[in-house]
Amino acid sequence: MSNSFNISVKPDIAALEAKVDIIDTEVGLIKTDSAAILIDTAEMQPKLPTSYIMGSSNVDSYDAQIEQVVAITYDIEERTSNLPDDPASNTEVNANETKIDSNKVVVDAIQAKTDIIGATVALETGGNIAAIKAKTDLIPQDFRGSLNVVAAETVADTYVELCNVSGQGKLIFLMFLLDDAGDTITIRVTLDGTASTEFVFTGDTNNNFITIGNPIFTNNLLHFDHCPESDVRDKFLHLEFNTSLVIEFYSQEGEAAAVYTKAGYIID
Repeated sequence: MSNSFNISVKPDIAALEAKVDIIDTEVGLIKTDSAAILIDTAEMQPKLPTSYIMGSSNVDSYDAQIEQVVAITYDIEERTSNLPDDPASNTEVNANETKIDSNKVVVDAIQAKTDIIGATVALETGGNIAAIKAKTDLIPQDFRGSLNVVAAETVADTYVELCNVSGQGKLIFLMFLLDDAGDTITIRVTLDGTASTEFVFTGDTNNNFITIGNPIFTNNLLHFDHCPESDVRDKFLHLEFNTSLVIEFYSQEGEAAAVYTKAGYIID
């Protein structure tokens, strides 16, 4: 005795085919997206470091730049590896900061004092310089101007002026000469209105230089000696005058031969 079954699968096949159609549609979309992704990847790949990012064995310029960054990062790590994690807890750093603060206090204190000293020195120096200058302006200098030399001769028996100048200066030298050893010459020097004692000489025909006698002053009158030109003694007077210099001389009455004088002086 046989049994027979009649089973219908059409509905299941229809449902399966519907699902297959859906899958085909999704796969098609995936293929489209994949194609777009491949296009984008093709455009991006040249712009990315091939070795570090893309896993390629080829190395390009971007990989070289990354190598430099890595090297610098490694160097920084090496340099900072020995630093304390918390600088504030580092005893040596704290000690140095304390020393710096102490030094700054000392420097500030010194600066405050030197500022005062500088101002005081400037004030006092200015006043002192003015006072010193006022005094030194009154001191005649050794050499002020050009040397003026004057000479004259006479047979007169009354005073003749060798020079008569006004101003401040110095009489450097004064000399005389007689034509006749038997003649006599008389010389008088007046400085700032004060006349010297008359210098009178008779005796030779040498070139004689007037020198300052000893004692130099008696009743504010200047005394003179003399020395011949051949004498090695100092022949220079260096007599200062502040307002005027007058030199006069004359010969003995009745003498026919001339007497000569010559002087050198400087005016400021």
